Amino acid sequence: MNPQSLVILVISKLPKARRGRAWKVFWYAYYILTDHMDAFVVDYCEAWSQQPSFDAEIVLFVENGHRIAIPCSSTADDKDLVRHLRTFYDLILANGGLSEFLGLKSSTRIDIVEIEQEFAVGNRAGPPLDLGRYGPYNRQIHYFRDPSQLTGTKIRDRLLKESVLGHRGTQQRGINIVRTWNPRAASTTVLIPVMISFCISVVWSIVASVHFKADVQSSTQTGFTIGSYVVTAGTV
Repeated sequence: MNPQSLVILVISKLPKARRGRAWKVFWYAYYILTDHMDAFVVDYCEAWSQQPSFDAEIVLFVENGHRIAIPCSSTADDKDLVRHLRTFYDLILANGGLSEFLGLKSSTRIDIVEIEQEFAVGNRAGPPLDLGRYGPYNRQIHYFRDPSQLTGTKIRDRLLKESVLGHRGTQQRGINIVRTWNPRAASTTVLIPVMISFCISVVWSIVASVHFKADVQSSTQTGFTIGSYVVTAGTV
């Protein structure tokens, strides 16, 4: 048993009044100090699976990959269930690198899918989860972004009915979070080096011609040549 698993076991045996605070301190420290996010996610799932009320599981995929089996409660309402799924989704994105930091892609809908040979995404099974539309591109993701306004058990009941939420290791279906490029974030990322390049080109031309008394035409050409290198560096 590795040290993390031992600590998880010890904390799970603490009285309920002390357990909550101990969990928060442990997971925060583990998240900050870990060198392997995948190992963190595995241990995090294991900790949830040891909770008495978490008697079921949902297999979640992100963009047809990043498979993770999430321990869940079959009696949770929609708000708690979606919030729980969102936590694990955020953990997956935390290991996504620069593109996730810049927000270049965003979730657009959550499909129910067949699971092919346990680890692969199969065909879609019916319409996406009814999570409300969000933004100018009608992404069906409103309540996934902010589950606090969800009420009832409509989503949970559908996941139970379609064998998505079930006993561990028995799922024939899972959920797949579909993501697309975020036009606004992508446009901003492209425009930033272009604007910086233009500013450098203009400033160089003015400083060279006014302060150093250089020829205006050659200063302008040199300025925009330097600016073009900024664009190239920004797109590489």
